[in-house]
Amino acid sequence: MRVLVCLISLSIGFPRADVNVHSIRTARSIIIRLRNDLKEIEVQISECVSEVFKEIEQQNSIEATNSEFEANSTDNLASGIKNIIKKPFLTVSGVHSSSPAYACGLKSGDRILSIGSVHQGNFISLETLSEYIKHYENKELFISIIRNEVELQLTLIPKVWSGRGLLGCHLTPS
Repeated sequence: MRVLVCLISLSIGFPRADVNVHSIRTARSIIIRLRNDLKEIEVQISECVSEVFKEIEQQNSIEATNSEFEANSTDNLASGIKNIIKKPFLTVSGVHSSSPAYACGLKSGDRILSIGSVHQGNFISLETLSEYIKHYENKELFISIIRNEVELQLTLIPKVWSGRGLLGCHLTPS
């Protein structure tokens, strides 16, 4: 803000006549609100996509029980979906002691299958994952991991701690 004031002020301290400070502040406010709306929409889309995958998987399992022939074809589709969801997309390369990640049981070397509704099929980037996790600050977030070839379910509560971020671990894309 200090830089903005310096740029639009003359050396004697009066605002420049050719800059409309009110319209600049209004535009910045609108941009911030639109960014927040975009973040909310991205989280909603992610949750909807996850629900669609769950419904498809449930429909396929119901159809599989009705007919053995259908079971073979739906098993192939369901296994294709499971392969997308069950494939690790992140690796924990470090966990800080006294962090939320350490408290929930994450360890270096764990391979992450899903964090909430985010999985390999809908993962975009670490930045979007960070924005997603911010929506779960001080709320339970379920994490599926693979450790020593065994699948585990952990419950993480992202929160502010003495270090950086809300998790306290370093994640790298697989």
